[in-house]
Amino acid sequence: MSSLIGWLRSAFAYFSLDLLRRVEIRYRLITAFILLSLIPILISGYISYVESTAAIKQKAEIFSKEVVKQVSKNISLRMEQIETESSLLVLSDRVQDALTRVAEGNEKEESEARQDMTRLLLEHYGAVDFINQKYLLDKDNRIMDTQAFAQLTRGVVRLVQQAPNRNGRPYWGSYDNGAGQQDLGMVRAIIGKSNNQQIGNLVLVIRPEHFSAIFDDVAVGSGTEIYVLDASNDKLIVGADGTSATIDRKAEPGLIEKIANADSHGEPSGLVDFDGKSGGRYVAAYTGIAGTTWFVVSTIAEKQLTAEAQTVRNQIILVGISGFLLSIFLAYFISHSISAPLKDLVRKMHDTGSDAGAEVEAPVDARSDTGVEDELGRLAQRFERMSAAIKQKIQKINEINASLEQTVIERTAELVSREQESRTLIENSPDTITRYDRELRRT
Repeated sequence: MSSLIGWLRSAFAYFSLDLLRRVEIRYRLITAFILLSLIPILISGYISYVESTAAIKQKAEIFSKEVVKQVSKNISLRMEQIETESSLLVLSDRVQDALTRVAEGNEKEESEARQDMTRLLLEHYGAVDFINQKYLLDKDNRIMDTQAFAQLTRGVVRLVQQAPNRNGRPYWGSYDNGAGQQDLGMVRAIIGKSNNQQIGNLVLVIRPEHFSAIFDDVAVGSGTEIYVLDASNDKLIVGADGTSATIDRKAEPGLIEKIANADSHGEPSGLVDFDGKSGGRYVAAYTGIAGTTWFVVSTIAEKQLTAEAQTVRNQIILVGISGFLLSIFLAYFISHSISAPLKDLVRKMHDTGSDAGAEVEAPVDARSDTGVEDELGRLAQRFERMSAAIKQKIQKINEINASLEQTVIERTAELVSREQESRTLIENSPDTITRYDRELRRT
């Protein structure tokens, strides 16, 4: 532990006292201001963007799941109404008798039964606007209406053939009607009441707008697409616009794969994400319609889902840029107020050192930071050079003072010696010696 602390101290000293001091103070101050202004904005902006995106996604997921569940429930209710009406028809004596005559009667009885069934279907469903076509088929899957167009009935026959045996319960599916469109149909096996054997089938082709009208009451928001797809053939069968889906209008492959994988694990509803054919990431909420291979699906582009969060992110970026520009101005202003006086002090010390003889290569103390390149380092170098020069001047002055004292002592001794010689001369001379200046005044 102590070695780690020592290493951290060494690293701190290296970065703070060596590496950073290679950069001038003003640049360090500018960098510090920029970092102090940007780092909090970047961190808070990132956290806000992530949290807001997650919250928006969560709310959108909950809302989308509830929407598709409600739409699926409403579609199921409409399907149940059609099934209930059809059950009354197939159990009626008129239908049972007509199909029995087709199966067991002669040619005339069969012809009369077919005509009777055509009239019965018109009477029962003629006024129902959402039923586009209606057919009764015998036990050999032959359409009893002889006037039906063969091009239209081929798809109906294929629908009946692909319907599984459900013991009289209706089967819902979609098929190609031969005109480039995907139609919706209900197949209901007709069970004879006398022998409990299948004696025919009832097929009702439903207009897509009967189900798509449900979408009109659903506020899904802009950028969201809601539709019904048939997982058995990967086709979109009901769109929000109410028009019949074309046979080439297929669901996204990635979506079908994800839904199929979730459905195989017993999840008839949920939320998946997938890559669209046109590029981009999408999120889809789905739920199955009970008793069918149909799914109600609501899809939205992920970028559309996070558009609000992206708007917040853009605002944070704008604030960050504004703060960045303001920090540059403040950093330059404050760093100039600090570095300019330092530079002026360095210049004055340089001038003072020059006056003191600092140009001379004075020895610098080995303890000084000679390798430091910032203002404080240069100031320390100038100070030490000036200090060394001043020491040299003081040393010279001391030497001069010492030599001056010696000269004074020598001159004083010389004067004393001359005075002594003069006194001896005067005292021992027989003549009088008198001294006059240039104006002949006696001195």
